[in-house]
Amino acid sequence: MSFISNLFTAGLVDALWSEIWKFGLGTGLIILCLLAAFFSPVGKQAFCGIAFAVFIGLVVYGEGIKNEKVTCTAQKVQLLKQLHKDYTFIPKRKPSVFKWPF
Repeated sequence: MSFISNLFTAGLVDALWSEIWKFGLGTGLIILCLLAAFFSPVGKQAFCGIAFAVFIGLVVYGEGIKNEKVTCTAQKVQLLKQLHKDYTFIPKRKPSVFKWPF
């Protein structure tokens, strides 16, 4: 029980809950609309259109989150460069994909 309370006090659950809530709500809405389109005798095109619009909204929201993180990292690096003139930023390298040995 102390592990769960530590997560709440550390703010990890609070920080992730807003993202889980938004993506989970959007995914649930997409699933409900697709099920309604499959089982409903009328309005199939409308339900599919709503599901598609929610999907596009989730994609745009996810890209915005990614761009915000990149902008935040760039601002931190610029601030560190202004404060410490000898600071050099070395980004983490992504692991390379399998290379053919021949």
